[in-house]
Amino acid sequence: MIKHVVMWKFKPGTEKEMNEFISGLRGLYGVIPQIRSQEVGVNCLEGNYDAVLISTFDSLADLDAYKTD
Repeated sequence: MIKHVVMWKFKPGTEKEMNEFISGLRGLYGVIPQIRSQEVGVNCLEGNYDAVLISTFDSLADLDAYKTD
């Protein structure tokens, strides 16, 4: 099993864009067959990253296929 973790920090004043982006992340699960599981987190405290995506894949080949999708 491979876990892929990506974190984002958004510019102040881009809350609308951030919410659309997070909604898009949540929409990946079930659409991209290589994703076995996925968590999308949103920060509630200042000073940290604003969003995180943790995805699980069966293999590095699946992760590579996901990255080029």
